[in-house]
Amino acid sequence: MTNALKDASLQMQFDERVRKDIRNALTYPIFLGAMGRRDPVHLFIRGPRFAAMLKDRILLLPPFSRSIFLFGLFLRDHILLVAAVLMLLIAGLAVLLRRSWFRAWLQEFGVAAADARNLIVEAEAGRWTAMLATLLRNRIPLVHSLALARDALRLESFKARLDQVERAGAGRKRPRRRSRGLQDFRRTSLT
Repeated sequence: MTNALKDASLQMQFDERVRKDIRNALTYPIFLGAMGRRDPVHLFIRGPRFAAMLKDRILLLPPFSRSIFLFGLFLRDHILLVAAVLMLLIAGLAVLLRRSWFRAWLQEFGVAAADARNLIVEAEAGRWTAMLATLLRNRIPLVHSLALARDALRLESFKARLDQVERAGAGRKRPRRRSRGLQDFRRTSLT
């Protein structure tokens, strides 16, 4: 049992290290993406310089150009208000990101998003599989291993589906019925 706990601890430490490495690897691309957004901001800031030249002809601009131009004028006239609102939004987001329930909600939301869904689900399935393999390798009984591996997960939706599989197989005497529980799980797959 001591070896099982040690191996499970090492597996969890490995998972945490991978999560930190991924977060660090994504920092630079996020920075580049933010810098790529700089040009539209310059458009909003520099556009109002031409206001005196256009005067009453602003309404003659195409709708998209007019909206950018008017938004730039609004920013110029209310820059302190816009800056204060942005600072409050950033501070609020920073406070929320420190809360574990909000990070869990973001992960669940990410599962629902089409682009990130497969990545998050596959990472969670890999985490569960690695933990289950570690526990089984240390001769922890299958039922206990399933429960412990499920508890190591972070996504509540994934935990709920694994709990369904356990309940479908619990109390059944024939192995065939247990495999039916796994087939039901595949039908209600996470993908």
